[in-house]
Amino acid sequence: KKAIAFVNGIEKIFGEALPALLLYHTERAQYISINDNLALRSLKLTEIYGCEYLLRLFVRLPLLLKHSGPSDATSRHEMGSQLVDLIVLLQKNRHVCFKADFRLPNFDELNDFERVFTTTCDK
Repeated sequence: KKAIAFVNGIEKIFGEALPALLLYHTERAQYISINDNLALRSLKLTEIYGCEYLLRLFVRLPLLLKHSGPSDATSRHEMGSQLVDLIVLLQKNRHVCFKADFRLPNFDELNDFERVFTTTCDK
């Protein structure tokens, strides 16, 4: 029951964060075209976008949860344990979950936050 609630929560956060935080500039047109397509609009975003996008969410999750996540330490610890379990599952099944032809984004495809972070890390 707790696992189902965790998955539903991650799916909700994913759906809300995808258009605002998880897409590179060049991917936004695809997202808009999905919303314009009646057949695709009936699918959950998690059915369209793969695990690579889920990893993008995990990178931003601490910031997102800082303001809207569980407030008590026990719930935060439980959620952290569930995230670790999910990441381990993804790692063990990486050949099925992730595309083999992944490429790093070009600098001009990054969001403003990522550009600042990349520039800062290169120094």
